[in-house]
Amino acid sequence: MNEFEIVTRIERPPDVVFAAITATDEIPAWTPGLEEVLASGSPLAPGTTLTFIGRFVGRRYESLGECVALEPGVRFATESRSGPFHLEVEQSLSADGEATILRSHYRGDSRAFFKIAEPIVLNLARRLFEGANENLKALIEADAL
Repeated sequence: MNEFEIVTRIERPPDVVFAAITATDEIPAWTPGLEEVLASGSPLAPGTTLTFIGRFVGRRYESLGECVALEPGVRFATESRSGPFHLEVEQSLSADGEATILRSHYRGDSRAFFKIAEPIVLNLARRLFEGANENLKALIEADAL
């Protein structure tokens, strides 16, 4: 199992950051390659299924996931149930004055085609998620989400 963590400081309070990371219709706006996120229900809650549709290294994918933890302003976690990757993502938030420290912990393995080149896929995934967190930071700080 591969894992890494990305820490991002966002100049907005945790409730604003939490609202942005749990707005499933907005996730593609800050995640490169992600075209759509479909949620089975609203409001988002543990047990809600999420379908992630996008492209990664030139290949289209569809991955079914589930919200496994949701603590408003504190924590949001998902885990894939099918698709080309087994991916667990836990995002935890903590206040730092008027700002938020967002810790995004990624844990997963590749499947199918992507398993063949897993070391390369891991490096590309890390860069993709670093870019996503930077995009998220920029959009939140510009009040664009």
